[in-house]
Amino acid sequence: PDIFVHYFWQGGANKSENEWTIHGVSFSSLKILRPFVGISFHQRQFQSVSSSNYAGFGFVVGAEWSQNEKYGFFGKFGIQNLAGPKMVNEDSFLKLRFIDLILGLQLYY
Repeated sequence: PDIFVHYFWQGGANKSENEWTIHGVSFSSLKILRPFVGISFHQRQFQSVSSSNYAGFGFVVGAEWSQNEKYGFFGKFGIQNLAGPKMVNEDSFLKLRFIDLILGLQLYY
């Protein structure tokens, strides 16, 4: 499982609204940037000849950018540090580091 806790700080939002009219039809655009930081917990199970579990914590930074009331964009960069047993010697631990970059589209309804 992956568990994330994100903190969106106040005062970091950059909000801009644009309104315009074309042939009597009004349009508006709302852009809000919401940066965040966070921590995460991760657990992985790798199976080859024998099964091994790896667990650890990570750090995350990212931002949400609301384009309008219907959709927005999302970006997140994270580093995960996991530790688990080595296959050769069960008394020692193997440390793994994963780097994530996630970009996406958010739909609001």
